[in-house]
Amino acid sequence: IKDFDKVANWAKDAVKKVVDKGIMIGDDQGFFNPLQPCTRQELAVIVSRLLELIE
Repeated sequence: IKDFDKVANWAKDAVKKVVDKGIMIGDDQGFFNPLQPCTRQELAVIVSRLLELIE
């Protein structure tokens, strides 16, 4: 993640975990955009990936 330095300290461990597990991957340019809101379609993809891990 090119902008990992913008992730809040309290969230860095969680962000690293979801990225390492492929639950969240960032955009096409390698940015996580931690200060931007999550859209409904992005949330749907995240939930889908979580469900795949659980099943």
